[in-house]
Amino acid sequence: MLQLKTNRTFLAATFAVLLTTSLAIAQSPAGTETKPPAKAKSARPAKQLPAAYQPPEKIDPSLPNVLMLGDSISIGYMLDVRKELEGEANVFRPATNCGPTTNGIAGIEDWLGGPEMERDSL
Repeated sequence: MLQLKTNRTFLAATFAVLLTTSLAIAQSPAGTETKPPAKAKSARPAKQLPAAYQPPEKIDPSLPNVLMLGDSISIGYMLDVRKELEGEANVFRPATNCGPTTNGIAGIEDWLGGPEMERDSL
């Protein structure tokens, strides 16, 4: 008899907890349900563009601007070209690997669209 009474007490207590929880959820206004806290995203520093993609440190408005297009190999010598043309031209390149000619044809309008590029100097 004691076992049956204990089981009934346990069941009654469990039912009371479930009922109370259900009522609390049902009565909460829409959109205010308790949600687990979002995981904190790790703070990553902003990704710095490689130096070859950066504009020249000093832009001389009296010099012509040159837009250098090329694939991954040209990225490797971009800074050397900029150094060799220092004092003769401001050398820029798109912040991307321009890839093959088909990419160049597709991207030329965007790449020439910056304020530093004057189309009449082509």
